[in-house]
Amino acid sequence: MAKRQGKKEIAVREEEEKHTEQMKMELEDEISKLPPDNPSKCEGLIRRLYQKIDDLKKQDVKSDLLNQLRSVSCYGLDKELKDMMEKNGLEFEGLELVVHYLTNKTELAKYFHVNPQEVVDKNGLSVIKRRLGPSLEVLGGLSSKGIDVEQDWVKGLVKRAPSLQALSRISAKDLDELKANPGEKNEVNRLLKAEFKDTDSSEAEKAGTEKKAIDEEKLEKAKELMKEASEKAKEESEEAKKAVNEKMAEIGKLLQLPADWNKQETGKGPKELLGQLNDIIEQFDLALEVSESYKSDLEIVQKASGGRALCGIYHSEYDPPKTAEGPLILVPTEVTLGSPNNSQQINYLKFSESMAASRYTQAVKSSSTNIGFSVGGFLELFVGEAHGSYASSSESQTASTVKTKTSSVSVLQYVWIATKTFKIEQEQMRLSMSARKMARSIMDATEDKRAEAARRFMNRYGSHFPAGLHSLGGVLFRIVDAESSAEIETSVFTEKAAEQLQGQISVGFLGAAFGIGASIRGGYRKASGEVHAEEKKAEAASYRFSFQAMGPAATNPTTFTKLLANNSTWALIDRGSSQAYIPVWELLTDLGDPAFAAAAGVLEKTWTNDELKKSKKIARAEHKIYDLIRGDLGVMTDGYINKKPDPKGYGHRPKNAAQLTLDFPTINLSRADAYTKAVDIIMEDPRYRICEIAWCVGDLYTLCCWQATEKAAMTYKQLSGEHVLIYSKMIFRWKDGVPTVD
Repeated sequence: MAKRQGKKEIAVREEEEKHTEQMKMELEDEISKLPPDNPSKCEGLIRRLYQKIDDLKKQDVKSDLLNQLRSVSCYGLDKELKDMMEKNGLEFEGLELVVHYLTNKTELAKYFHVNPQEVVDKNGLSVIKRRLGPSLEVLGGLSSKGIDVEQDWVKGLVKRAPSLQALSRISAKDLDELKANPGEKNEVNRLLKAEFKDTDSSEAEKAGTEKKAIDEEKLEKAKELMKEASEKAKEESEEAKKAVNEKMAEIGKLLQLPADWNKQETGKGPKELLGQLNDIIEQFDLALEVSESYKSDLEIVQKASGGRALCGIYHSEYDPPKTAEGPLILVPTEVTLGSPNNSQQINYLKFSESMAASRYTQAVKSSSTNIGFSVGGFLELFVGEAHGSYASSSESQTASTVKTKTSSVSVLQYVWIATKTFKIEQEQMRLSMSARKMARSIMDATEDKRAEAARRFMNRYGSHFPAGLHSLGGVLFRIVDAESSAEIETSVFTEKAAEQLQGQISVGFLGAAFGIGASIRGGYRKASGEVHAEEKKAEAASYRFSFQAMGPAATNPTTFTKLLANNSTWALIDRGSSQAYIPVWELLTDLGDPAFAAAAGVLEKTWTNDELKKSKKIARAEHKIYDLIRGDLGVMTDGYINKKPDPKGYGHRPKNAAQLTLDFPTINLSRADAYTKAVDIIMEDPRYRICEIAWCVGDLYTLCCWQATEKAAMTYKQLSGEHVLIYSKMIFRWKDGVPTVD
């Protein structure tokens, strides 16, 4: 029985093999008879043969037949696609194209455009896409939008620019002249923009490992400990206090807070610390809702601060920088983030008017430029700056017009943290299509309207593009505004406001996290009685505190820093030195189009003329100030010239300033000549010069002049005889300390 069964199975196998061999011979015969010059007929035959081969059970026969079918698979492709395949070494790779009904160039181009890479890989077409994909990008993009690709303008465009990269090199003028309707032109523009939006997948995967700003599991544990600590804090025993401190310490470790955050030297008890700690936990809780990290360096640059890195900036030597609202350039094809050399700055700025610090902060936030750039727009209010811990304030050397007394001031402390830096190289700067279109419109205007058209362009897209080192990260601003019913010495009032701000920071929760110092006072001080009176007024003033931030939405330093671990919270906080700004007219000229070159000339001329007008306006203002100072000195000298010298009188002479060497005789001068020369010397630098005119005998006088410094307060020695000190009562740096003679 078993033998008969075995013989039967052998017979069946032999019959199957015979059938398979017969099928192989028949299929080989059909493959050999495929028409090489009739692709429309051949593609159907190939698909039918493929199905028959696929039904075979014997794997080696199936594999052999598929290889034979692959060798003639290009017979099923139309001539243009067949030639492309053969030219790119893909002569034997056309079977998958025929099987998936992708037998002409347009069908294949559209397929590559609309299908993601994983679908292409699944269908075995990844090698073909790598070889042919770039040369089919424009054709695929247009055909996928239903555009008739048999139109002459499409054929001409695809021939000239088959890839998106090639399309980006076609001038805007040539694109505008395409014989396409407006809707079709819009699709061409969308394709052009698409080139700069593709990101490298491997870079995305690498960036996808970005660490989380907050560990959710640890945060939940911290919440539980917080509840337990809050319950314990209701008890008054020493044991309960100890338990509260232990739980707060454990919470600090879980949230990676500074080791000494719960020290009682801050002046706050456990209950107050628990309340502030709860605020920190709530901010961390909100941080979990922050959007996912960006997946690539390019995405970070494209999205930080709403894509401001792609915008130009209106640059002027006389105004604060202003970021344009519309993107000037397209997204670059490549950008690499690096580590900053200077990752943290802590500075104080003082202003002689309430709310000026807030307005200054808004100017910085709106322009994303370096903190110092915007001071020019607040020059009349800017009092001084101190770096790091707030110690002796150094007054701005240019702040010659700051009022000596004021009824309101504001002080700003900013903490600037850079996480990454990047540069956009000039060869990566490709003007956006909207910017190109508006630039072309400049020359469409009548000649008398072109300057105005150029200004509209610069208002929308900027006059320059920052090509220096950009910084990403965050800036935390802490502000105090002070107001008084009485006029107070500006220097005293700003110092008192800074003390109030520092007090809020140093005793506030985690205020010392950024290393805030304690020293406030510095510089020249008046006599103690005068200072005390001014300070009394300052103490009676009202103080208002506020916080602002660029980057993470947090006002607590620790939360702010931890949120910076998530790159989606980063802001563009610096756009590099103005020395690296590239004029927009240079970028237009680089396009190599005569029409853009003409528009570039108008833009450059308009910007230059506007800067000249501003400089003349400032020069007129400076001339008025010059006349005021000289007139003030004239009033002082007139009072002495007509006055007889007092042989029994006394006067003063500077002790600690550098005496100037004058290039004319300074002894045996007439009274009028000595005072005239003194005024001339002082007017060369009225902020820092003071002169002494000493009576010798008869109508002869001696002239000596000194140069004061910014930081060293002037001191004086008393002398017998007539010694008159001449200085500007308006702007001399140490005018309040000049002794008077009764």
